[in-house]
Amino acid sequence: EDVCVVTGGNQGVGFGIAARLHECGARVVLACRRMAAGREAADAIQHGLSADPNERYGSTSPLRSIDPSGDRLPLCPVEVLELDLADVRSIERFVVTLHALLRNANVRLHALVLNAGVM
Repeated sequence: EDVCVVTGGNQGVGFGIAARLHECGARVVLACRRMAAGREAADAIQHGLSADPNERYGSTSPLRSIDPSGDRLPLCPVEVLELDLADVRSIERFVVTLHALLRNANVRLHALVLNAGVM
């Protein structure tokens, strides 16, 4: 199982990257400053919605993983963890939580997409 963390994955480019990784069968972790926005994005990704709820991308995408029998593989859940890059304590909590999540699922981190902007 590929685990990919995307910072700023609740909107824009980060959302698009997270959605495509999810379609490819990766277990996606959205690292977001605002948990409510992160949960909305995770729900939209899991239901095949784009950042614009009126535009669907999931059902016909050629990127969706297919097993050798030709069937589409089930999609992993999208998880949301709080991460405010301007707050050192938030970063520390994120690292501890992510480490526990990876250890408990007995998986390794395969990709870290550093998309969030810090102002």
